[in-house]
Amino acid sequence: MVDNVNHPAHYTQFEHEVIELTRHLPFDAGNFIKYVLRSPFKGNKIEDLQKALWYAEDFAEHLKLKEVRTVSKKKYAKIFSKWKYFEGVIQGLDIPCAKEFAELAASIVQSSVRRRGEDYQYNLGKKNEPKRMQTFLKNTMYDNIEYIEDTLNKA
Repeated sequence: MVDNVNHPAHYTQFEHEVIELTRHLPFDAGNFIKYVLRSPFKGNKIEDLQKALWYAEDFAEHLKLKEVRTVSKKKYAKIFSKWKYFEGVIQGLDIPCAKEFAELAASIVQSSVRRRGEDYQYNLGKKNEPKRMQTFLKNTMYDNIEYIEDTLNKA
């Protein structure tokens, strides 16, 4: 029997439940991941992917690297282990732009969480300037978002 309250079928399609990753991410980041992963199982795939993009744009627009969640190395390893699993899942989904959604999700996850005692994930040549990195991440996200939106609008 399916438990639509605690374990809905569109979240239990995978080896891990989506919440095992999204509970560690900011609201917009978690919702982006959630909408992408459930899109093939909820009825209107394109609509769910468009909702995912809305959350990605909101995340990018409000990205402040000073507010990145810092976690222990052990918790970081656990989060990124789940992320690597779901990255492979997204790439294998039967959705338009699966590769681009996975790349966008990687940018979002990497800009959401960092290890305690370590600097940001991207080294941009100068002492990892947060403002410069924030611009780099936003541009990367917006490039992916624009490409995906164009593709979905043609679908």
